[in-house]
Amino acid sequence: MGISIISQSGSGEGPRSRMAMPVMDGLKLVALYGNSSTTQSRKNLAAKNLPAATLVGTPTVSASRATLNMTNCFSDPTLIEPHSFTFIYSYRAVTLPTSANTDRSQQIGFGTGAVTAVYIQDNVTYRASAEFAGSVQSASLTTTQAEMQTDRLMAWVVNQGVGHTIYDLTKGTSATVTNTATRNTSGGALFIGGGSSTSKAGTMEMHSVVYHDAALTKAQIDLQAVAIRKFLFEVRGVTV
Repeated sequence: MGISIISQSGSGEGPRSRMAMPVMDGLKLVALYGNSSTTQSRKNLAAKNLPAATLVGTPTVSASRATLNMTNCFSDPTLIEPHSFTFIYSYRAVTLPTSANTDRSQQIGFGTGAVTAVYIQDNVTYRASAEFAGSVQSASLTTTQAEMQTDRLMAWVVNQGVGHTIYDLTKGTSATVTNTATRNTSGGALFIGGGSSTSKAGTMEMHSVVYHDAALTKAQIDLQAVAIRKFLFEVRGVTV
């Protein structure tokens, strides 16, 4: 059985403001950025009375998204990196790297070191990294500047004893790294839209983040994606 989430305003948007999350396995975070409200965008809608995200700097929130970077982002000290997890999130790059180490943007990361993270590596590479048995394993998607600067729906699954996969759900592509070793975790808290160093200082827009502390199957991800897409299109006017 899933849950039905009402968008942040609580009124004025009608029945379409309800977003049904059909997959509950390990659901820990549902964040919907927009409604021109930083306060509302901080809320964790996965369940009642969950702590709101912490503001780092001053994120800018418009009607349909939040504009974020290394010094202006969201953090959640209650969500600590687990051994297995799934993120389903939507983003658009505002700035792109001029070189491999300049203006990369990090959409999701755990801890200030952010070994476990998803980010734009360069003008043609989107990367996910996670640590297994002391070794950082990277899964990379080949992409284009135009694609990264278009609203996109992504998913990232890290599964201890299996490996990890990054999905571009908008394009229908994926990249997988297989590793059966035990995962190393940072003990760090979740950061959304913020990088861990000046090399990941690029600016991005984020529309939504759904987080499970469980490794979902692709079929489960696709079920969640239907609900996310419906909400973003009908309520925010965003197509991913």
